[in-house]
Amino acid sequence: MTTNRRPPLTRDAVVDAAIRIADRDGLSKLSMRNLAAEVGLKVMSLYTHVNNKADLHSAMVERCVEQLEMPAIDDGFQWRPALRSHSIGLQEMFERHPWSVDLWVRSTPGPRRFDVMEWQLAAFGTSGLSEQAAHTAFHALFNHTVGFMLQRQAMASTGDSATVDEMISTLDPERHAHVLHHVDQHRRGDTGDSFEYTLDLLLESYPRSE
Repeated sequence: MTTNRRPPLTRDAVVDAAIRIADRDGLSKLSMRNLAAEVGLKVMSLYTHVNNKADLHSAMVERCVEQLEMPAIDDGFQWRPALRSHSIGLQEMFERHPWSVDLWVRSTPGPRRFDVMEWQLAAFGTSGLSEQAAHTAFHALFNHTVGFMLQRQAMASTGDSATVDEMISTLDPERHAHVLHHVDQHRRGDTGDSFEYTLDLLLESYPRSE
């Protein structure tokens, strides 16, 4: 008599299950107990695949990083459009997995994230910028991408109509006229998306040597 045995669970399968929970329910709902239920294991069996919650979080970000494109840096490489496309890809990754930007900031980087960093630094290395300027540019681009997403999430968490109404009620129409107009622009939704606008300002601000 044959029995249908489930194939052995892998670390990647556990990490993918954790990502499903975080995408579906939010990172706050990702407990080791919920993860065990998702993959059909006992809680203690998970520790065969991940060392602890911190290891799991790091592995989740590592898995998401696989989605990023990093074209070969060869003779035809053009650093501005390559870094622009890469930054947009990173921002889109954060959009697909809203929890990932928080973990990116506070989890320990793994090999794939260091591969991303290596590619970004190598790309700036082809720019003709001075070593110090390239160092600063690398941080500016990274801070823009991550900071933009952190701010967007913070605004979303406190942006319900009642909260905004309460905030507006504390403002003086004469003293805070520009602030009120700015808030109204956001509420009307006529401000567009500033991510790519600021990204282009950054990339075009660096001296051209080509």
